[in-house]
Amino acid sequence: MENFLVLKDFGQNIDKIFEKSEVAKTYIYFPDPWDNKDRQKKHKLLQKEFLQNLHEITKDWWKFCFKTDHKWYFDDVLEIIKELWNWKPEFVSYDYEKESDTFSKQKLTEFECMYRWHKLNINYAEFIKE
Repeated sequence: MENFLVLKDFGQNIDKIFEKSEVAKTYIYFPDPWDNKDRQKKHKLLQKEFLQNLHEITKDWWKFCFKTDHKWYFDDVLEIIKELWNWKPEFVSYDYEKESDTFSKQKLTEFECMYRWHKLNINYAEFIKE
């Protein structure tokens, strides 16, 4: 049986919630990009420290999946992943609907429905912990 946890707030504290290698799979869909003002960017969830902590709590050879409609945020995360060298990109797409074999209209989040309505591409990536 799989256990699921949804963190709406305080995701940045995962290192205080979980033990090392306790989490199997993490889904991070449409996190707030905090792009309105430079002083707010420090609130972005997917930053270097968070991704290092996520790596620590993830079991070996398990993964995290990330979706966003903000291409610049997606590119920032890919750059951090490249810098860290501890997550292996398994699948990366700037148009998830067209490029993925696993895309399903039945599994859309509320935000994804809204962005699709506006004809925005959904950026999606899966990373494996090595």
